[in-house]
Amino acid sequence: MISLNQFCSALAFTLIIPGALQAAPIAIGDPSFESNTLTSGRWSTDLSPEWSESGGPSNANAFEEYIVGFSSNGTDHLGMNASHSVWQDLGSTYQANTIYTLTVSHGHRSGSTGNSNQSTFSLRSSNNTVFASAFENSFSLAGSSFADSTPLTLDTSATPAAVGQTIRIHLFAGGGGRSHFDNIRLDATEIEPDGTARLSNSAATAIGSSTATLNGTI
Repeated sequence: MISLNQFCSALAFTLIIPGALQAAPIAIGDPSFESNTLTSGRWSTDLSPEWSESGGPSNANAFEEYIVGFSSNGTDHLGMNASHSVWQDLGSTYQANTIYTLTVSHGHRSGSTGNSNQSTFSLRSSNNTVFASAFENSFSLAGSSFADSTPLTLDTSATPAAVGQTIRIHLFAGGGGRSHFDNIRLDATEIEPDGTARLSNSAATAIGSSTATLNGTI
């Protein structure tokens, strides 16, 4: 006869985790700045109706532009003079126990982007409260190229003041020269708060004289 300890050490456990957490994209209006129908070499200072900017609309400090080979997605991108801001309030609010991931493409335009550039992007509320912010030095890229930023994350379980606030994506041209942005993406991943995992047990299977499979789900 085997001991209880020997029996327990021989048990095989089957743990089923139904579906890993998955990110869901949040809709952004004109995320690649393609709403104006531009031809090569042309630009437009009209970012409306999706995007707003400091100083009011069409003030020539921000522009959608089509430069062949200089974009991340589509043909156009957003160019901004130094110290200028562009933002969009989304039709969504920050939800509890959710991780938001903002990814932008930032570009180095040779002759326009300075070596002290800070292409800044942030997640805010519609009253401009900053919940998460980061920047990239776009001058560090090869000239006339775009690259994805390091994703910026906001965990509302750690920042409860964000919950219920309207989501604002904010772009800012800091440091030297112009900043260039394209292909703005925001994903939301719902997380389980600590201590709230749902457990269930099922009947043991494959029961033998010294082994069994215990079944359950989380």
